[in-house]
Amino acid sequence: GYGLRVRGRADGFDPRRGRLEEIKTHRGDLTRQPDNHRHLHWAQLRLYGWLLCEARGLDELELALVYFDIARQIETPLVERVDRDTLRHFFEAQCAAFLDWALQETAHRTARDEALVALRFPHASWQGEQRTLAENVYKAASTGRSLLAQAPTGTGKTLGTLFPMLKAMPTQRLDGLCYLAAKTPGRQLALNALKPVVETTPLRVLELTARDKACEHPDLACHGESCPLAAGFFDKMPGARRVLIAGGDWDRARLRDVALTHNVCPYYLGQEMARWSDITVGDYHYYFASGGLLHLLAQTNDWRLGVLVDEAHNL
Repeated sequence: GYGLRVRGRADGFDPRRGRLEEIKTHRGDLTRQPDNHRHLHWAQLRLYGWLLCEARGLDELELALVYFDIARQIETPLVERVDRDTLRHFFEAQCAAFLDWALQETAHRTARDEALVALRFPHASWQGEQRTLAENVYKAASTGRSLLAQAPTGTGKTLGTLFPMLKAMPTQRLDGLCYLAAKTPGRQLALNALKPVVETTPLRVLELTARDKACEHPDLACHGESCPLAAGFFDKMPGARRVLIAGGDWDRARLRDVALTHNVCPYYLGQEMARWSDITVGDYHYYFASGGLLHLLAQTNDWRLGVLVDEAHNL
């Protein structure tokens, strides 16, 4: 009833054997593959299985998840025989879970944009050249241009740049906003400036913290066999995510509190929440470094992002 369209292309089908294959390449010892990767691969193959059963009227299928070691040129097939009803139930469960989240996110986006359209400057008056700065930022965001501005400390440049970018988000259909700073004080100024806005809107503001500052067990290796906060992370993470989604102030202290309540790593919980935040406050490298998280997410999801860089000469 929601017009959800599911499609995909599996790697191979042998109609004589009734065998559907999905091939994944790897290097090294397959036994060290994370469980969440294996679950994801099986889920993909089972979805393909139902689509094929439905398209061709099949009652059952042999599903083969084939891991190919590209260094040793060796195949490791994992095979299961599954009937049509089992595949259908799995497919419907995944679609229901996806739709539940997608409809929630669509409702959030609508409420967020409506609140930003109605948003008023959070202080009684502008200070100094703050309004001129804000007008130039808004014009640059509205025309898709870059803006390099010089403003002395104390002129209110943090809110003078954040406010017009927030106003531009609904009109320019921006998916999110990144506020990047070289040092912790710069990021804290942004978080402080956003507090009165977060109190009156459904905005989700995320603070990204360096791993060495967020790590609870610096003496342990960063995987499930060593760190208790890494073990079963993807099973426990949805519960933590639900709690955070209910309220949008995701600063370092809030992330740590929710993470430890759910027995997950605060650092990696923050990394996951970057997918769902409206404003992400962090270091330059999250966007400008090779493989930077925010830049990668923007490229992968085809996001339109507004990017504010504090003290850009430090780049």
